[in-house]
Amino acid sequence: MKKVGEKGYSENIKVIIDIKDTNPVFSIDDKYVENYTTCSKYLDKLLTIYHASRYEKLKYLVIPSALVTIVNSLKINISMTLIGVIMGEFLVSKAGIGYLIVYGSQVFNLTLVLTGIFILILISFVMYVIITIIENKIKRSYD
Repeated sequence: MKKVGEKGYSENIKVIIDIKDTNPVFSIDDKYVENYTTCSKYLDKLLTIYHASRYEKLKYLVIPSALVTIVNSLKINISMTLIGVIMGEFLVSKAGIGYLIVYGSQVFNLTLVLTGIFILILISFVMYVIITIIENKIKRSYD
């Protein structure tokens, strides 16, 4: 398997690999682990006293305490994922919103560029609203 610096990879592929390496899922994992360490030690001891299994501790203690953090991370990571996708489209695509923006800037068509940016804003807003609705349903189910 070739490494990034070896012969055979173009500069565009190197950038795409760098974008892929900054995957937003890792920040969700970090927040989840951080939230697990901050959940109540007393409740953990209480569940241990009642002989709760690891699955029951996960279901009743860890997941409810980490859900708010996970959903908030998703809100942020949706926009970061869209940025990564569009950056990839800027570099190598022949279709898509990123291509539309790049093509519009190359032919000096400001309307095309602003339309692409508006579509991105609209997609980001819709995804944010969907995550907010999911967050409200989760909060209601655990309250």
